[in-house]
Amino acid sequence: MARLHAPGIPDWTDPCAYARLLQLERAGFAWKWLRRREDYAAAARRALGRGRVCERVEDKSAHAWNLHAFEDPDLGALEARPVWTAAAHPWVVRAIAEPALADEDALDLEQLGQFATLIRSSDADRLLFSDGYRSIRLDLRGIGIGGLPVRLTYEPAGIQSLARPLLVLRRFRALALHGRSRPSLHPSGGRAHRLVPAAAHP
Repeated sequence: MARLHAPGIPDWTDPCAYARLLQLERAGFAWKWLRRREDYAAAARRALGRGRVCERVEDKSAHAWNLHAFEDPDLGALEARPVWTAAAHPWVVRAIAEPALADEDALDLEQLGQFATLIRSSDADRLLFSDGYRSIRLDLRGIGIGGLPVRLTYEPAGIQSLARPLLVLRRFRALALHGRSRPSLHPSGGRAHRLVPAAAHP
């Protein structure tokens, strides 16, 4: 007997229908599972109804789901831009931002605006760069990120723990210089083949 599925919805039994998810990082799979939770969806829609999602400011009530702010649960993994807390997704580099009006080595957020999601917070600006498949996170202290370029001073520390922030910085440098992420710096890992069926199952 042929398997039936709703029109417009990929057949979760067909591996080809979800082939592009093999490029998705683990944070993307985490979002696919979180958005299905009824308690999260209800809380996010309440926040969205009050305009708090659109304001893109830190929402401490979202911390219960390891997010800095609520993301619309109706958005799929490739469209959503959830900004996870470092406790849930520790691929975060801290940096200090300073004015850099005439510095060619500065970050001009306007040039990367298509990738950028910014969440304001009292202690740091949470800056996410994402193309839907891959993401880069910076937590910035100092002057607020706005329309002016800023020079970034990074704060990786330690020896054994350096590997993760150094890889994040390599990813960020590639994005800033070339305007796109380098897939070779964002390996999906062998678990993607096991995560796709679980994430795709209704």
